Amino acid sequence: MGSSSRKRNEKKRDFAKPKLKVGKSRPKASNTTDTSFKSKGITLKAQSISTLEPPITSQFQHHISLLGSRSETQRRDSLSYISSAISNRPARHIQQFPGGVLLPKILPLALDGSDGVRGQLVRLLRALEPEDVEAYAEKILLYVRAGMTHLAAGIRDSALDILSWALDCIGPSLVSCPGGWIKTLKYFAVMMGWPFGESQQNAAQMAKNYSHGESKALIKVLTNLNGYLRRGLRANECYETGRQQDTFPLTAEESYNISKRSNAFAYLNLFGSRRDEDGDMYTEWEDRRQALHVHLAGSLVRGFRDLKKGGGETGRIASTGEQIVTDSMTDFESLRAQNGASV
Repeated sequence: MGSSSRKRNEKKRDFAKPKLKVGKSRPKASNTTDTSFKSKGITLKAQSISTLEPPITSQFQHHISLLGSRSETQRRDSLSYISSAISNRPARHIQQFPGGVLLPKILPLALDGSDGVRGQLVRLLRALEPEDVEAYAEKILLYVRAGMTHLAAGIRDSALDILSWALDCIGPSLVSCPGGWIKTLKYFAVMMGWPFGESQQNAAQMAKNYSHGESKALIKVLTNLNGYLRRGLRANECYETGRQQDTFPLTAEESYNISKRSNAFAYLNLFGSRRDEDGDMYTEWEDRRQALHVHLAGSLVRGFRDLKKGGGETGRIASTGEQIVTDSMTDFESLRAQNGASV
């Protein structure tokens, strides 16, 4: 009996409410930490009291590391700082951060969900020099194509902005890099809803699916497509200039000069993985014209003609695109006929 009575009393003690007397405080819990001590100073690890501004290289490295932050505000501010520093500082201060260091960090932000981050990314890319990004045309197109087929309309729009900048900055390198011609044009066809191959559908249905606000996006896609076709089907400036300066007995002198490309024999793909026709390199404009004629010219012409029937600004831009493709096909047929006659 004594043991059971003691156990009942212990259980009641857990639920008993203590009676507080006037003037006495509530009893402290058993796990309370005593914070009544006082300290005369706080010591911070690696504390600096210097008033001098950190060197530009340290600030660059700090902001590059913040590009992977989870905060979109932090990513946007870091991009803004880098673009402002590149625009305002002499090149000798940022030579330790070439395109090979900066581009792998900033290009993934082309698929960022924040409009402000992508806008600052485009601003930063426009501040870079062409020689810093020319060797990374293939990597730029990799993220551009991923953005062109993204589900978010804002990311698709930003991808076209990056593509427009790349065409103006490194156009020849862009259309001649691996996957830079046929593969990228097929991504344009996917955006427009133009099936390529044997089965063809009415491309005007794609335009009908756009609302009034989205028609601007359609015009932007067509404008970039026309610019890409015009850039790829145009002869290189150095080639045309060399032909104009031909003097007897020197003929096609530019063909025998040392190439200015960083990897002049990359099109041979001696040490890389095997490429298909979509991912192949077409370094010469004649090769790009032939590849377009074989793979996509018919699909593009049909798509442009269907959109041209709708009239308006969309029809005008589609008519320009059709003219670019048909002119290249006509030139290709005449060139092939001349070669056949000479043989």
